[in-house]
Amino acid sequence: PVLTAFASGQHTAMVVDSGHQMTCVSPVQEGFVLSKPCVWNSKAGHRISMEVLRILEASPEPVRPRYSFTRKRHADGRSELVVNDYPNTHHSYTRWALMEIVEDIKATQFEIPESPLTDTSSVTKGKHTLPDGNTISLGSERVGVPELMFTDSPEPSVQEMFMQ
Repeated sequence: PVLTAFASGQHTAMVVDSGHQMTCVSPVQEGFVLSKPCVWNSKAGHRISMEVLRILEASPEPVRPRYSFTRKRHADGRSELVVNDYPNTHHSYTRWALMEIVEDIKATQFEIPESPLTDTSSVTKGKHTLPDGNTISLGSERVGVPELMFTDSPEPSVQEMFMQ
């Protein structure tokens, strides 16, 4: 947190650090982290990833991991998708491959609006091309899913952590 504050040119700051498993709000005063008022919770990237995975699994288009297909190129230039059957693939590998797609979607499609979202009709729709060539359309999910970090739940939201 101290280096983050210094990088922004501040000796005193509130630093919000959100990772995969945890989010931490740390006060930095004159170059030192005040450890007692640090607040931690589990609203972080993993929760967002699980929500994206839920959306993908509910999608009418099948989401195929990269290992589960190949493209066959024909002499006339067209390509054909050939589904590979690997019956002994462990479910954890399939889940890892799906999470790679989820992380790609998170990085390219999601955004957090500058002000709280009240009207989802103004959100621009985004299309994401899956590895197999199918496309999925994302509308209000593009801003709604990241908003999970800032909404009320049993755990405090990021702004509530900031105020503590």
